[in-house]
Amino acid sequence: MRAYRSKLSLPWGRLAVGAGVMLTGSAILNLVSSIPAAATVNCSASPAPHVNLKGCDLVGANFSNANLSNANFTDANLSDANFSGDRTGANLSHAKFSHANLTNANFDFANLSNANLSDANLTNANLSANLSHAKFSHANLSDAYIKDSFSNANFSDANLSDTILIVSASHAKFSHANFTDANFSDGFVAIYSSFTGANFTGANLSSAILGFHDSYTDATWTGATCPDGTNSNNDGHTCVNNGA
Repeated sequence: MRAYRSKLSLPWGRLAVGAGVMLTGSAILNLVSSIPAAATVNCSASPAPHVNLKGCDLVGANFSNANLSNANFTDANLSDANFSGDRTGANLSHAKFSHANLTNANFDFANLSNANLSDANLTNANLSANLSHAKFSHANLSDAYIKDSFSNANFSDANLSDTILIVSASHAKFSHANFTDANFSDGFVAIYSSFTGANFTGANLSSAILGFHDSYTDATWTGATCPDGTNSNNDGHTCVNNGA
């Protein structure tokens, strides 16, 4: 069997698109013109799906209730930006925020499902949002406020020190996440989630509901307040048998 081949030569070449199929001339141009081009960076562009705001200075920008699905905010400065809304918030599904500065950003009610916030700075950000399948690996979430339910989110190697977490997590990945001095006391539920290698030093887990098929292999519990109210230092330096 001959291997599938695709050859493109413009403007008047030939395009082999499959066995026994050959396009020439204007048919090639029509096919190529139907392929969407990648959006160019435009820091003055109006909010819209697929908008490219990579590296833009957008301090204090107001994106309340905007539809920004698949938008590119990579490396952008979005400190104090507003993505919130009245019961709905901005649609940021599949948006890219990697390495963005989101200090003090407000995502209240926003949709961040499948968004990429890897290596982003979310210090003091309000993440009361839909975080389903969102990626926070290596992100800085210190002093952030996270309140909502999410599944399959990835916080691997994230810094969540001093973070307030009021969430319900299902199949979430917190492997090697830093929860130093984080506050889980106001309501945190985790089931089937991975905390492998996570650091809970000084964290307050009182009243948190953990342990439903969760993994805590190699987690650090120094000085943590366990879900049953005891101190991990008095429980063999672990909370695994004390509510986790």
